[in-house]
This record gives sequence, structure tokens and C-alpha cells, in this order.
Amino acid sequence: MGPGDAPGRRACPGRGAGIGCTSGGWELAYQQVDVSALNDVLGSEYSSLRGRVVIFGGGGMGPLPVGDGNWSWGGFGAGGQDEARSGSGRITRLALGYGGVRFGYARSLAERVSLDAGLGLAVGGVTLTVVKSAASSVTAEPDEATFNRFLVLVMPEAGLTVSLTPAIHLRLGAGYAYDPVPGSWHNVAGTDIGREPAVRASGLRVGLSLVFGAELDRGDDGSTPY
Repeated sequence: MGPGDAPGRRACPGRGAGIGCTSGGWELAYQQVDVSALNDVLGSEYSSLRGRVVIFGGGGMGPLPVGDGNWSWGGFGAGGQDEARSGSGRITRLALGYGGVRFGYARSLAERVSLDAGLGLAVGGVTLTVVKSAASSVTAEPDEATFNRFLVLVMPEAGLTVSLTPAIHLRLGAGYAYDPVPGSWHNVAGTDIGREPAVRASGLRVGLSLVFGAELDRGDDGSTPY
């Protein structure tokens, strides 16, 4: 155990730093989305989307009983949106939401520092809302349209984790979100209206996570203290 470690509990570095040990927490991330084709279609009447989405989510990881004990797997979920408003009150809003599973491998670099790499697979959806004129009341008819499409993401990523205490860790992760097959858009009635304009959730993804978790030492009798 390192200085300040509680009896029977070790910081995650050396067994994954929040990856190889049982852990969970929250993440705030930046994700790029290719919206160039959408901005071209909307033209000058609507403000262009930036193609940068702030993502908030969370998840958990646990050890896989294989190899040297540094392999892990877990689940995660996240979502966010990009919005642009014109001077005339027109709104373009693009929202992402997805969840999936991640497999990873981690190795200790120092007493409380670890490096990990992994692959995430996620499914979810993309929602596009275009508002020409917002409704002035609940009973008024707004001049707007909403479209949805199915989303599949392949997400390779690497991360660096620093343990602040044996059970609290900060992780900086960077990777790429790949949207291999953009699906067709569907309107609110569920009608397939085709793939155009193509919006691909492919691009750089960088996130900062606050992770809670530690590795429990087993006693001679196999018991685990809490």
C-alpha cells in the first residue's frame, strides 16, 4: 500500500487505475461531429452548427478474470447537443445520445499514475430539430420539424489516470468516435426520408472523468474487507 492508503484497500494504479479495478463515475467530454453537409443544405437562413458537442455521461468498469488481471470491461452512456440560433429566431439543434460497452487494458506507470487503452462499442440516436418559428403558447402551432436516425459508434480510446486518493481518481481520455454507416432519417411519424443530409458523428473525442473505485485486498481466508 502507498502512503495514506486505507487498510485493506489499495489505490487502483498497479491494477488499472479505475480500469482494472471495480470503479464508476462521470465524464465531461468534447466530441466532433461532421455537420458540413447539413450546414450546406440549411443555407444562409439558418446559423451554422459548429460540429462540436459537449457530452456528459457516466459508467462503470470491472475486472475481467483473464490474463494478468489488468483487463476490464464495463458499460457507459452519454449525450449532448449542439445548437445554433439566427438573429431572426430560427434554431438548428443536433442532439446525440448513446450507450454501450467498453473493453480495456491498463498498466501502472508510477505509484498513482496509470495508462490504459480500450475499445468502446455503442448504439444510440441522432436527433435533428429545425425551428423556423417557435410556438408562442402551448396551443399554438410551431413551424418546426424533428428528424431522428439510428447511430452506431466504434470508439478506440487511450487514457491517463491519476489517483487523488485510494478511491478517487481523475482520468483524461482521448480517442476517436467512428460512425461507420450513417442511417436514414425518419420524421416524427416514422417515415423514412432518406440519408441526406448526411450527419456523421465521426471525429475527435476528448473527456475528463471523475472516477470512484479501489481494489480490495483479500485476506488469508479469501474474505474481502469493506
